[in-house]
Amino acid sequence: MITCCKGIPSPDSRRAELFSGQPPKLRTDAGGRHFIDRDGTHFGAVLDYLRMDRVPTENVKEVLREALHYDIKPLVKLMAESPQNFGETVGRQ
Repeated sequence: MITCCKGIPSPDSRRAELFSGQPPKLRTDAGGRHFIDRDGTHFGAVLDYLRMDRVPTENVKEVLREALHYDIKPLVKLMAESPQNFGETVGRQ
C-alpha cells in the first residue's frame, strides 16, 4: 500500500514519532520512500479514520490492533469503546 504522509494528520501518534526523528527511524528505498514492514490488510481503515474521521465498523478487532501498533490514541479510544471490543477491553484492565 502506498500513501502520502503529508495529508495524514496525526500529531499524537507513532507516525509523528517515526517521521520526526533525526535520522529517520524507518528504512527508505532508493527513491526516499519509507517502508513499513506490516500487513496492510486493515491499514486502509486506519487511513480512512486519519483522513476523514471515519470510524471503522468492520474488522474492528483487527483495526484496533493496527491502531494500537501505530499508537493512534483517538482511534484506539473509539475502537476500544465499540461494542465489539468493550468487554474485552474492560476485562484486560
